[in-house]
Amino acid sequence: MVPVQRRVSSRGSLMIAGQKIHIGNGHAGLTVDIHPTDATWRVYDHDHLLAEVPRTTSKPIARFKARKPEPPRQPAARMRDEC
Repeated sequence: MVPVQRRVSSRGSLMIAGQKIHIGNGHAGLTVDIHPTDATWRVYDHDHLLAEVPRTTSKPIARFKARKPEPPRQPAARMRDEC
């Protein structure tokens, strides 16, 4: 199967095909490659295997690439009372 990309959340987890996989807080923010098989998910950071977990869902994979991070939001302008 084709490798899939996901970005690890700030809590150290990611979601693929409706299954949540916990990698660890130390990997927060990384974009990882996931190699799916019929029975497992293998999560890699470049060539380093981070986790191999059993596949508990049979849903199809909906997204194949990780989303780009959003640009930082500007703080809302505060209205000033003019006297």
